[in-house]
Amino acid sequence: MKRFKNILVHYDLTPGGDATVERAADLARRNDAHLCLLHVVTGRADTPGQVDERHRMLTRVAASIDLPPDHIRTVVVQGDKSGEILRCADQRRADLIVVADDPGAGFARFLGIDMAAELMRRANCPVWIVRQTADKPYRTIVAAIDAGKEDASNCPANRRVLELASSVARLEGASLHVLYAWDFAGRERETMASELPRALRAKKVRNARRRHLDRVNQVVRDVLGESPRDKPAVVRGSPVSVIPEYLGTVHADMLVMEGRARRPLMNALTGNGSLSVLRLAGCSVLLSRPPAPDAGQDIADVPSTEAADLVA
Repeated sequence: MKRFKNILVHYDLTPGGDATVERAADLARRNDAHLCLLHVVTGRADTPGQVDERHRMLTRVAASIDLPPDHIRTVVVQGDKSGEILRCADQRRADLIVVADDPGAGFARFLGIDMAAELMRRANCPVWIVRQTADKPYRTIVAAIDAGKEDASNCPANRRVLELASSVARLEGASLHVLYAWDFAGRERETMASELPRALRAKKVRNARRRHLDRVNQVVRDVLGESPRDKPAVVRGSPVSVIPEYLGTVHADMLVMEGRARRPLMNALTGNGSLSVLRLAGCSVLLSRPPAPDAGQDIADVPSTEAADLVA
């Protein structure tokens, strides 16, 4: 079971900021983890007092969290939001970043240079994009995997997604749906594009669906073992269309998927599947990321840094 040791949560002055901190604090309590609260002062600070005031605010927020005093730290910095989140995560050896969604990113979101895209592109640990839902704790979690690739059970991305999703599902007491979006390829695609009788076409779809369902079950067994809570699902179509629609159908509270993003210009010109799913998902999203080589160091072993020392 995946357990987090060092959680970094970004506290923003938005309507979802307090709820995001509550989610991160709750996860820290149940993992006996260290929690670092970060606030980024964006733009120019006209007076040093602005930074000091934000630090006092963050200290009050930290005091309201039910964690041992040596398990919680506060950091206030000035600069670019995504850049400072990434820098602090690396300094603190974070193994999870928690941020509230920023739906007002506008043109930056179109270009793929908004905060979520930058974290997806550059983070060395999983990133939890929190969106507000009615249910707390979560009731339904969906893990999106690729069961069609060769040796899918040993695929690092599949294993990371399933282990993360299973851990959160157990902590939340939620049902876990394992979703694979598939479609015909190669000769099968050519055959389906030909003028087949309707009954034969339907039979081929049923057989393909059964085959893919067996693959999903095999991957889940190989990675997680037998689990009566897991609900495999295979849906024909592209991930960008299938995943958001499935999330709505099962009223999902969280999607867990591999986080990938191309360079900003490529995102704008050609689109990006992972980013598109992130935009279209109507629930929180936990992005799996390849681990950093030195991830997992206890946050208590990292020297504490005062706000004034980090302000540029």
